[in-house]
This record gives sequence, C-alpha cells and structure tokens, in this order.
Amino acid sequence: MKFCIVEGCEKKQHVRLGYCNNHYYKFKTYGDPLGGRKNKYSAGETPATCTIEGCESKHGHSGLCQAHYLRKKKLGSVDALYPSEIEQREKRCAVDECDRKHYCKGFCLRHYQNWFKYGDPLYTVKNTPMAWIERHKGHTGEECLAWPHARLTNGYGTIQVESGKKRIASRVMCEAAHGMPKEESMQAAHNCGNGHLGCVNPSHLRWDTVAGNGRDKIKHGTFLFGGKAPWSKLTEKQARYIKYEGAKVNAPILAEEFNVSVWAVYSIRQGKTWAHLNGQRDYRSMGF
Repeated sequence: MKFCIVEGCEKKQHVRLGYCNNHYYKFKTYGDPLGGRKNKYSAGETPATCTIEGCESKHGHSGLCQAHYLRKKKLGSVDALYPSEIEQREKRCAVDECDRKHYCKGFCLRHYQNWFKYGDPLYTVKNTPMAWIERHKGHTGEECLAWPHARLTNGYGTIQVESGKKRIASRVMCEAAHGMPKEESMQAAHNCGNGHLGCVNPSHLRWDTVAGNGRDKIKHGTFLFGGKAPWSKLTEKQARYIKYEGAKVNAPILAEEFNVSVWAVYSIRQGKTWAHLNGQRDYRSMGF
C-alpha cells in the first residue's frame, strides 16, 4: 500500500501525484499541498466567543460566531440585513392609525397581546365584551348584530365573565336585554336563526324552552340531525335502507356492511335514532 508523499501523513494515496485526498485538494485549490486559508489568529489565540460587541455566541471562524460569519460572507458585512429583515423592519401594525412596528400576526406587540388574551386587538377597559353588551342591549335594528369578540368553532360568540368562566354571548345579551329566564333550563333562542353566525341582536333573542329552541333550529335548518351531523357514519339513504328495505336482513350483517354497531341498526329500526325517517322507499334503484 502506498501512502501520501507529504511528510508525516500516513493516509493512503488516491491520485497519481502521490497525495491523499486532503493534500490533493489543498494542492489543487491553493497550489500547495500544505496550503490553506490564512487564519487570523495564531495557535492558542483564538477567542472563545464571537468578537462582535454584545454577542456571546461560541466562536466559529475568523473571530465571529457562525451567524455573524455567514452574514458577513453572504452580505459583505456583519451589520448588513437580509431582505426579509428589511421587510420586517418596515412592516407596521395592521390596526388603523397604529404606526408601531409589526410584532406577530399582523399586529404590534400591544395589539397582539390584546388579541391573544381577549380575542380583540382593540381591547380597552371601555371596549371589554361586557361593556359592548351594555352599550348594545338596547339595540333595535332589524339586521343581525354580529358579535365582534371571540367565538367558538361553531360560530357562536363567547364571553369570559368576572368569575373567569366562559359563557355564550347571546345568552348574556338576552339576560341584559330581557332579564333573567323564569327557569335556569331555558335557552336564548334566535328568531333569525343566525346564532351560528354570531348574531346577538337583542331584538332577535327571546327566552324559550329546550324543545321550543329545537323546533326553531329545525325550522331554520340549523339543527344537526341525521346525515347533517358531522359525527354520523351513515347517510340518510343508508339509514332508510336499514329501516325499511333491509328490515328483513339480520342486524349483524347490516352492521358489518355499513361499519356500525348492531345496537345502531336496532336503534334505527325502533325509531330511537333517525326518528325523522318515515315512509317505505324502494332503494334498489339507488344501487343497493
């Protein structure tokens, strides 16, 4: 086995010139197998941390940490800014008449904290959710009045009261505008059917029983039942087949076919679930 011709190097030769890979690269790049970039510091004098004032990062190369060295290598100066940093510095808060520097989510630090904590970047003592309800509890407009603060995933407004508990905004508005309900179980029903759109117009709200509010939901088409429910495993067509056309088929067979439990099949047949289904249908034409 032949070794590198450089004195003291015991690595295997890889080229005809007699050098190992390392010394050949230096010879090809610098013209000298022992050459290389000149180090700014002598042996033993290399600083432990970056030499830029205020930076305590570990030394990487030429007296700089890795971040400052790459910035100088790419931009020519340790003080130069990347295009994204320039854009970030010039970006301002999205709130009207606010000229503060952008911080996060389109807002400055103050408005971002208000948005994160209260759900409203313009939150002030005079603009708390409860103060907003007090100002609008006498609203008499015919159009829906949208809740401007935090909402649930189903669209209904939510408000955090003094006790720290979160409540539905439309119920709190109904209490403020129409007084407390006769019974605790009564619900704040919407005449407009737009509770899921955040409506809290006091003239659209009334106290009603659970059954009465349910009838309203059916009337407005917002009641989730049957195939409309996101948790439903069956379509209405399949449920009707189980109840009528497939009534003579064993429940375990239908349960396996439609990937539901045997109890679900019996519940549909007995009217405990999918109770709105009525009338026998011929489902052979639908592909069953």
